[in-house]
Amino acid sequence: MKRLIPLRNSGSLCHSFKSCQNLSSEDLGFAMETTCNMKEADGTLENVIPAKGKRKVITAHYACCNALYAIFMKCGIKCEIHDCTIELMEKIGFDRKECEYMRKPKEDRIQVQYCLKRRDLKSVEDVKKFVLRCKAIPSPMTSEEIEDIRIELKREASA
Repeated sequence: MKRLIPLRNSGSLCHSFKSCQNLSSEDLGFAMETTCNMKEADGTLENVIPAKGKRKVITAHYACCNALYAIFMKCGIKCEIHDCTIELMEKIGFDRKECEYMRKPKEDRIQVQYCLKRRDLKSVEDVKKFVLRCKAIPSPMTSEEIEDIRIELKREASA
């Protein structure tokens, strides 16, 4: 069984992979976690539609995060910090525009949840598209591709 690579914030705000990681190994059933996280993303996505106000913004963010997290779990990477997760998106096949897309719901969630600012979710369809995009990534990933990602992350961590 592959081991998860937990990525944790070193205490400062994550602006790059190196600043947010602390690699170690621990045995976890990450294949099961992948399925659970994608199911959670689906369930959260269903809750976006009837949600109102700030709850809609928060729920949309977590639908995207859960779908994205499922991909990392497939690779055996446990990324606990949202900024780190976004920084790592390009390594698993997302383009820069998709990475930028993830920054917006994250920032909106922070603004409505902690700063009590008013933000509206611009498009439920965009959230659905992102979750579907995430679902398309795990299936075609080969064991070799997953291992290449893990090796690259370990190499960057030790640099």
